[in-house]
Amino acid sequence: MIFMQLGNHYINIMKNYKMLISWIIIGRNWGETIIELIDSLNSQQINSKLIEFIIVDDASNDGSEKQFDRINVSNKKIIILKEHSGRIIAQNSGIEMAQGKYCLFTQSNVIPSKNFLSQYIEILYNSNIDGASGIINYTCEDNLFEKYLNHNKRGLKQFPKNSILPIQYVLFGNCAIKTKLLKEVKGFNKDLTGYGGEEIELLHRINKIKNLKILKIDALVVRVNHPELASHCNRLFEFGQTNFKHLPYSIQKKIIPSFFLKSYIALPISMIYSILFFIYKSFHINSFLLIRYLLGLSILKGYKN
Repeated sequence: MIFMQLGNHYINIMKNYKMLISWIIIGRNWGETIIELIDSLNSQQINSKLIEFIIVDDASNDGSEKQFDRINVSNKKIIILKEHSGRIIAQNSGIEMAQGKYCLFTQSNVIPSKNFLSQYIEILYNSNIDGASGIINYTCEDNLFEKYLNHNKRGLKQFPKNSILPIQYVLFGNCAIKTKLLKEVKGFNKDLTGYGGEEIELLHRINKIKNLKILKIDALVVRVNHPELASHCNRLFEFGQTNFKHLPYSIQKKIIPSFFLKSYIALPISMIYSILFFIYKSFHINSFLLIRYLLGLSILKGYKN
């Protein structure tokens, strides 16, 4: 019998256990965060019989991939993509190589807390749930937007610990999903070549064959240097122009309320967006609803374009 300490107690691990977690970390031009990320990885409590690290580099051209040698774990796999291929190809490359019962997903701009991995091991080893997901905190130079991103009514923060999460709130910057389910649907949809939506589309396809039970847990990460509101709105405009148009209506209405989806053609969306953004920039109004409307209008602007 092998014992692995987690916090103040131990988990019994039988000698014939199988790989539990394939931790897939993707990135490109990892930049200043790579040192902090590697320090975080090296500080995790790791049993190499339970955990494998899969690092997927999406054709970096800044030399950051040379730092991977500093990852001080014995069970790691490095995938270097020869051409810049995007998040979907990078994540699918990791899924294809994964041998663990669960694939745990983070990204190069996400820094896990010191007990991050032990939180996942404790939950996933002792249960047979379909997945688990933890909170993402954000840093951003746009202070008002940072407060919105970290608001206690936004994202997973509005749900109590150990609750079963609606799939639209699960982000692949901090979640684990059963590997066999990911492989059964052949991973992320390669037809989504634009920005965004690939996570909820994947979980929607899995949910059709298996009523997903994804548990909220305490595992915490910090997403560093999130784009300011204007830049993020531009990305959501791109999302509306591209991937959002290819999502089934049942997914679209989880992102944008049905009323707006049905009446968007008749609404002066660009004008409303310009007025609200002027209010945001000119008066520095810290309004959760104002920012939420701006984000939704950005998607509708692209969708209408």
